[in-house]
Amino acid sequence: MGAPPTQAATGRPARPGPGVPPANRALARPRRRLLAAAAALAALSAVSAGSLLDLRTPAPRPASAPTGEFSAGRAYEDVQVIAARSHVAGSPANEQVRAHIEQRLRGLGLETEVQDTVAPEAGQLSGAAGGATLARVRNVVARLPGTDSTGRVFLVAHYDSVQTGPGGNDDAAGTSAILEVARALTVGPRPRNDIVFVLTDAEEACLCGASAFAASHPLAADGGVVLNLEARGSTGPLIMFETSVNNAKLVDVFGRAAPHPVGTSFAVEIYRALPNDTDFTAFLDQKFVGLNSAYIDGGAIYHTPLDTPAAMDRGSLQQHGDNALGLAGSSAAPT
Repeated sequence: MGAPPTQAATGRPARPGPGVPPANRALARPRRRLLAAAAALAALSAVSAGSLLDLRTPAPRPASAPTGEFSAGRAYEDVQVIAARSHVAGSPANEQVRAHIEQRLRGLGLETEVQDTVAPEAGQLSGAAGGATLARVRNVVARLPGTDSTGRVFLVAHYDSVQTGPGGNDDAAGTSAILEVARALTVGPRPRNDIVFVLTDAEEACLCGASAFAASHPLAADGGVVLNLEARGSTGPLIMFETSVNNAKLVDVFGRAAPHPVGTSFAVEIYRALPNDTDFTAFLDQKFVGLNSAYIDGGAIYHTPLDTPAAMDRGSLQQHGDNALGLAGSSAAPT
C-alpha cells in the first residue's frame, strides 16, 4: 500500500508539500488523519470481532503440493528473494527484484515484457502543492491466452518496497502469490479468459507504475477485471475490502469462485480513513472493474524493518494465492 490522497482527491487537508521528498511522504501523516484512522480501526475491531473470530487462514501447502495447486511453500521461495532487503523504486536492489520476476515469468513460457516509461501519479496522491509527481517505472507484464476469451483478467501487485523495510508482506506476498498462480495456471487447465499478470513499479511513492499501465499499455486498452493483491500487516484472513461500482455480479463471482471468501462492506470505510492508497485506484481512474484484497492483522510491522519474510504468516499467503487462482480460473469471471 502506498501514497496517501490529497485535498484534491478527498476534500481533506493536503499531505506534506514540495519540501517533503515523494519517497518519504508515506512517513508523514497529519495528526488528525491518524486519529481518525485509529478510531476507525477500533470501531472495526469492536464491530467485527464476533464475526471474524472463527475465521482461520488455510493451512499452507508445502512445496511438494500437486503442481496444479497453489503452494505457499513454493511462493515463499520467491518472497525470500524479493524481500531480501529494502528495494525502493529506482534503486539497484529494485532492479534485481524486477529481473528476478521477469526471469520467473519467461521461464514459464509466458509472453513477457517490461513496460519502461515515465508516468504521473495516480489520483493526485503525492501531496504536492501545485506540482506534479512523475517517475520512471519498469512494470513487468505477462499474458496467458485464454481458450475462448471474452475479456481479460488482470492480476496486479507491486514489487517495490518502502525505504524503511524490505516489504516481506507489502508487497512481496502479492507479487510472489501472482508468480505461483502463473505457474499453476501454465500446468493446469487453461482458463477461458486471457490472464494478464501485472507487477507494478513505484507503488509506494506515487502509484506511478499502475498509472502507466492502466492509462497507456495496449493490453489495458479494452479494460477488464482487476484483482489487486495487497497486505497491510503480517497475518490474518485475506479481506476483500474494496470493489468497483455496480459490484453485484463481481461479489457474486467472488463468493462462488474464491475458496476462502471474506469481505465486509464496512471494511472500505475503514480503508478510506487510513493514510494509504493502492494501485487499485489507478485502475478505477481508468474505469476498470475489480476487487481489492489484503490481510491486515499484525499491522505493527507495516512499513518498518520488521516486515521481513520471517514475519509472514504463510496461511495468509496461501489464502492470497488460493483466492487469486480460483478467481482467475473461474469461467464465471465477468469481463
